[in-house]
Amino acid sequence: MDAIIARQALVDIAARDVGKTEVTSNRAPWLAHYWPETSYPDGYAARAPYCAAAMCYWLATWGRELAAHGELRATLGMSLASYEQWRCKYAGAWRWQEWATKRGLLILPDTAPPMMGDIMIFDMSHIGLVESVAKKGRVNTIEANTGPSGGRDGDGVWRKDREQSLARAFIRIIP
Repeated sequence: MDAIIARQALVDIAARDVGKTEVTSNRAPWLAHYWPETSYPDGYAARAPYCAAAMCYWLATWGRELAAHGELRATLGMSLASYEQWRCKYAGAWRWQEWATKRGLLILPDTAPPMMGDIMIFDMSHIGLVESVAKKGRVNTIEANTGPSGGRDGDGVWRKDREQSLARAFIRIIP
């Protein structure tokens, strides 16, 4: 599968959740499906912040959908079973950088130009998916557990226009 199409497919999966909001703090029926895809399946019961749990879910869904269409091996060179072992399951945003390092993925500094489908790790212990680069120094993202103020503990899944300087790093999964 072409890299641009693969990146767009990941963004499209995350976009399915845009606009979903919590019923109470870190609680809503749609949030419960994020946590089984993490190494912290009790996160929903604990009312834990869910930005990284959402990213785990989006990546899990992406891998399964690529596999169902016979594209996972062509895109990442692995079977679905291998992908499930390979993909990140950390429910903490900053741990994603550790995972990426162990997997030999490209980790870009906050000053590097990101691409659609990159994972943006924020300085504030938050994570989002790059949807597009609006202009130099600005990144459009899809983020879970954010809100109108743009903090790391909000009320749902939103599209955000962010200063690139808020990034700690970018992880490129799709070469």
